[in-house]
Amino acid sequence: MDELQQFFRDAVVDQLATLRWMVGEVAAGDPEAIARAYAIAHSLKGSGASYGFPEITDAASHVQSVEVDQLPEALERLCRILASVTSSSSRQLILVVDDDPLITRLLEARLTTPGRRVASMASITAARQFLSRTKPDLVLLDLFLPDGDGRTLLNEIRHDEKLANTPVIVISGAADRSVVDDVVALGADGFVGKPFLGDELAARVSVTLQGTSSSSGKGALTASFRALLEREIPVSVAGIVPETHGPGGRRSDGPDPTVTEHVYTSLLELLGPDADVARWAEGEIAIVSAHQPEDLVQLVDRCRLRLRTLKHPHTEGALVSLSAGIVSDDGRGLSDAYHRAHRFALDANAQGGDRVTTGTRSLRRGKILLAEDDTLTAALVINRLEQEGFSVVHEIDGDAAYEAAQTDAYGAIILDVSMPGMDGFEVLERLRSARRHDDTPIVMLTAAGSERDVVRGFELGASDYIVKPFSPAELTVRIKRLVSP
Repeated sequence: MDELQQFFRDAVVDQLATLRWMVGEVAAGDPEAIARAYAIAHSLKGSGASYGFPEITDAASHVQSVEVDQLPEALERLCRILASVTSSSSRQLILVVDDDPLITRLLEARLTTPGRRVASMASITAARQFLSRTKPDLVLLDLFLPDGDGRTLLNEIRHDEKLANTPVIVISGAADRSVVDDVVALGADGFVGKPFLGDELAARVSVTLQGTSSSSGKGALTASFRALLEREIPVSVAGIVPETHGPGGRRSDGPDPTVTEHVYTSLLELLGPDADVARWAEGEIAIVSAHQPEDLVQLVDRCRLRLRTLKHPHTEGALVSLSAGIVSDDGRGLSDAYHRAHRFALDANAQGGDRVTTGTRSLRRGKILLAEDDTLTAALVINRLEQEGFSVVHEIDGDAAYEAAQTDAYGAIILDVSMPGMDGFEVLERLRSARRHDDTPIVMLTAAGSERDVVRGFELGASDYIVKPFSPAELTVRIKRLVSP
């Protein structure tokens, strides 16, 4: 998500400049400026949280909800938040989970620095949604929340592969020994009782964040990737799926930590200076290289064959191998390249495993038509669907989307509601009235989330209805469910 978040930060710089200029025009009552301000807020409401910035969605929603006389003040607040986000690419992020507004305001004021930003969530549900999109550098967690015990969220964080190493400091008025022992046993990195001294907590936070600032294997891989780009050297990226092959070539299911470690150390030894290798996630290994894809295929294939001559480290009669997908960087960053490569590796694994591919023979999931006039939302959707092997045709208005649907076949169609030309409901109705699209899955992806809108969408023939802001992972799962392989 890091590359996409940076894309979003870069994209909203122009919107921030426009909104700052508009504040005076709106205060003067200019109707065009007022309409434009509401339109920009509508776009940011839909894309902010989806890119991992729920504070932008909250501020944009507030702009949409106020009357014209309150609009300048609401725009000023939105501008402050946009300015904070656009300058935060290297800033550390603290997530505060506490339903007491006085405490959250105190923590935001005390802990926000030029190198650090603070996001606040008032419930476990809101925190879960935030954490599904964004990995903070530190979590400050209350125990007594409106929808449950904070220990539930602490336990979930410690069992989430992406978040497991994120420091969590519990802040609670329940400071008896049994509670402290309980949260420490669940994996908390510290406990601070309420009431607390702001200076002492700030010092505790600074010490904790200093301990998380060292680079990880993935961070080192990112540095190598960027260094090659700065030298204008073409970059190839490989996604590796370690495999266990039993007698007769049977493959084991699911990641095996011992096998992953065996493959990882073997790749380090066998590739040597020819490539940079790092663990990406549980059961996943990534490689960055200055070799052309076909040359990297040969290198990784030699490693695969070498592994096949070694006995399994702990299973009698079994061998270790790997499947790999290899791609060229196409300018969208390491994260995007890795996910494309990993998708090819998974396809190779599903087709029998023990092979290296550039993806040319991998399964394609089909073509998706996306009708979305917000370029930020469209970029996010396209990125996630292409990672999953879909090709995406993007149109920015209803008329063009309808014409595209008449001239080609699609595995699924995704429609926004508020678009230039025909709106999404009209496109949906026309498509469903044409026999060509009787069986085509059509998904509404829109900020129009009232009960009346949802009911209307399904009555017109929508296969699914997703309200913005949305989870990109959830959208992908729903599309995959609707589209036959």
